[in-house]
Amino acid sequence: MNLKKVLTVYKKELIETFRDKKTLILAILVPLLIYPLLGFGASELISIGIARVESQVSRVGSKTLLSDELLDLIKEDERLEFIEADNLFRKLEEGGIDAYLESSLEEGTEEVNIYYDGAIERSNSACSRLWLLLNDYKRLRQEDELTQRGLDTKVLDIVEVKGENIASSERMGGVFLGGIIPLLLIVMIAMGAIYPAIDLIAGEKERGTLETILTVPIKRSELIFGKYLTVTTVAILVGALNLLSMLLVYSLASFQLKEVMGGVDLVLSPGVGILLFLLLIPLVLFVSAIIMSVSLFAKNFKDAQNFLSPVLILLMAPAYIAMMPGVEMNFILSVIPIVNISLLFKEIFIQNFNIEYIFLVFVSNTLYSFLGIYLFARLFKTESILFAEGKGYKFSMNRKDLKGRKFLDIGESLLLTSGILFLFIYLGTLLQLRYELF
Repeated sequence: MNLKKVLTVYKKELIETFRDKKTLILAILVPLLIYPLLGFGASELISIGIARVESQVSRVGSKTLLSDELLDLIKEDERLEFIEADNLFRKLEEGGIDAYLESSLEEGTEEVNIYYDGAIERSNSACSRLWLLLNDYKRLRQEDELTQRGLDTKVLDIVEVKGENIASSERMGGVFLGGIIPLLLIVMIAMGAIYPAIDLIAGEKERGTLETILTVPIKRSELIFGKYLTVTTVAILVGALNLLSMLLVYSLASFQLKEVMGGVDLVLSPGVGILLFLLLIPLVLFVSAIIMSVSLFAKNFKDAQNFLSPVLILLMAPAYIAMMPGVEMNFILSVIPIVNISLLFKEIFIQNFNIEYIFLVFVSNTLYSFLGIYLFARLFKTESILFAEGKGYKFSMNRKDLKGRKFLDIGESLLLTSGILFLFIYLGTLLQLRYELF
């Protein structure tokens, strides 16, 4: 290959790509605006919501006669308002009250039940307040009973249980970031690669300029790498801006929500950010190669969007593994693409820097990226794929329209596989429930 020709193709395609408004919006405006809007907007809404709930007075009633001590505790609490009313169950359903109590005495033991509507926020808040109040009431009754029997109330504190979290505030914040950031990054990187890939391949086909470009006196491998470098550049830019924007926004949002979040800190060091970016590069190369390979099968922009929508879902699915409880990094998971980067990010966010896993993830993703590039190059050099027109399906019962053949093409295979999965998931689940096949 002639590096100068590759760079010429790269420069030409990159300039044309950044002339596209959709690419500029996706690559620059989205990460710079959407995360601040979501981050600060969410923090403000949470703060406002918490303040609103705390300022509301919970209206509570009682279906039975309460003891004087409990009634006094309720009336002394400024957050509670005791309401006397009939048919409290209907009142609770209609929103006239937020919760009500029912007290009973069996064999010397007083039992108090809280009735609330868990689907309503005010009712949940009332339940929480009553629960704390009843714990105080329980302690008060126990102390009174011990005093009447001439016993020291200190016997209630004979066992004192305490818990201490040894994790730092940064590690606690990493638990939150490790679940959501890998998923968002993978989605945004894929989206950043999709639009230029569609335009550089399917768009060229639709405009009829691909044949013209292939007549230019350069090798096809030089054209391939020029286009591939363009897509990866945009995807890397999108990944870097998204990572930077997310880390800044979550760090600033953690300062606003410090009182609400307690011992959770979402601030990460610049060194961690650089490490995350370096680990993203092989992933970007792999994802870009996969997206460009799929784009080759499309004959126009619409086809490419249809083909790449399932690919985006398939790329997102492994990222959810990092959000699953109990799943930890091991040797096997460290070499599974996308799964490995999601779990590794989770480990890094909780400040668990395992050099062995970092090395395995980086090397395995680098190998996958080379395989992806090789696959894309082979497909690009296959003219039956590059210039395939694509055909629809004729739903006809005429024998003359039925053509005998031994193998299904890619589109038919995907359609058949999707149909089988649909039946397996939905029909199989219904049959399992119907016949109790557990």
